[in-house]
Amino acid sequence: EIKRRLGYRLSLHSAALPRHLTLHEPLSTELVLENFGFAAPFNARHVVLELHHLGVDVGLGLVELNITFAKGQGPESWLPGKNFTISADLDLPIGISEGLYEVMLRLPDPSPALHNRPEYAIRLANVEETDGFRWDSVRGGNA
Repeated sequence: EIKRRLGYRLSLHSAALPRHLTLHEPLSTELVLENFGFAAPFNARHVVLELHHLGVDVGLGLVELNITFAKGQGPESWLPGKNFTISADLDLPIGISEGLYEVMLRLPDPSPALHNRPEYAIRLANVEETDGFRWDSVRGGNA
């Protein structure tokens, strides 16, 4: 048990996202996570909702929406034993296409050199096929 909880251990409890997006209106989202490890993530992290337009090549149908936090309020402040609610209204880019999108939660390293390297992203503890989530080891995200 101790070995499993060393460091941080983030788990997604719920995600509230609209089933349909309206162009030119923000994407309202609410995510509830828990840290059931023994420490908060050491470094500051980006929190990114990545939308991948289904049926389109990843490079062409990919939209990254960055969630911003006040200084000291991001993942580095998520202490053990607490739930953390992230509520955000994210502006969709102009020209986004209508259609079906897969949503992925990414917690990449903030360093530009490591941002797109999956081995440096945070993998949520409950991301398993049986929980309805999956880890995308190519893009470094929790879908």
